[in-house]
Amino acid sequence: MAAYVETLDALGRQFPDVIFITVGMFDAPTVRRLQDAGGLVFTDPSRAVEAARSLAAMGAAFARAPRERPRIDDLVVPAPAAQPNEADGYRLLAAAGLPVPAFHRLAPEGSVSDATAGLAAPYVLKVLSADIAHKSDIGGVRLPLADAHEVASAWHEMRAALGRAAPQARIEGALLMTLQRDFVEVVIGARVDDQLGPVVMVGLGGVFVELLDDIAVRLAPVSAADAVEMIESLKGVRLLHGLRGQPARDVDALADAVSRLSRLIAANAGWMQSIEINPFAVRSRGQGGCALDCAIQLKPEKS
Repeated sequence: MAAYVETLDALGRQFPDVIFITVGMFDAPTVRRLQDAGGLVFTDPSRAVEAARSLAAMGAAFARAPRERPRIDDLVVPAPAAQPNEADGYRLLAAAGLPVPAFHRLAPEGSVSDATAGLAAPYVLKVLSADIAHKSDIGGVRLPLADAHEVASAWHEMRAALGRAAPQARIEGALLMTLQRDFVEVVIGARVDDQLGPVVMVGLGGVFVELLDDIAVRLAPVSAADAVEMIESLKGVRLLHGLRGQPARDVDALADAVSRLSRLIAANAGWMQSIEINPFAVRSRGQGGCALDCAIQLKPEKS
């Protein structure tokens, strides 16, 4: 061990700008000596590899030429008086230039006879409540619905189910929209971090986010060009390029949505804690995309 440490010391003097990473089982004095010399010490090889990857990414970020900060003053909006629901979120996204679906809002006890007018079948029915974050987990989403009769029946059954599963939740009605097909599911989110300030993330939806942690994060705001770099860094980006005969997807539309969401959080960091679009549907190249769900959290009031 003494010979190993002496060798590292000699290499450190010869290459002072190189960070040496050591993996092994060492006693406390040896660990301190290696760390005092500027090295990194790990007992787990996988953590050592992850540290090296992170250092490389940091180096690339610092080496990148500074880019012009995207404009955000045009996206400043007043803080809402109450927790926004999904419909409020769509209005905010639309004001920021993000694509949102056409929908009809149903009153809690209202009729659905005219709700399908102007919307193509099949339909999706989703409960509208700022108190329910994960609607599908408690029966707050019904699809596919073929006609107004099925919509009415689903709305009746949904209210009964929600009364049992979430009796304290304030039900503000429901949203009815056309069921979307043929898209790649992506998650876009932004939040105000306690240490970093506004940040934005993008990740391939479904299993890629939940199991593979396949996301990219940047300080907000980001330009569309920065957003393209984020998207291209994802492990599952081949799904967007067209995999196994599938069509290539509209990466430019996705990048524009990421950029606009980053500008929105940066412009309203005083009152907005987080905003998430899950999923954002990315259609075939040239056909754009659309936010299919939106959740906004306000900053807690300071006591």
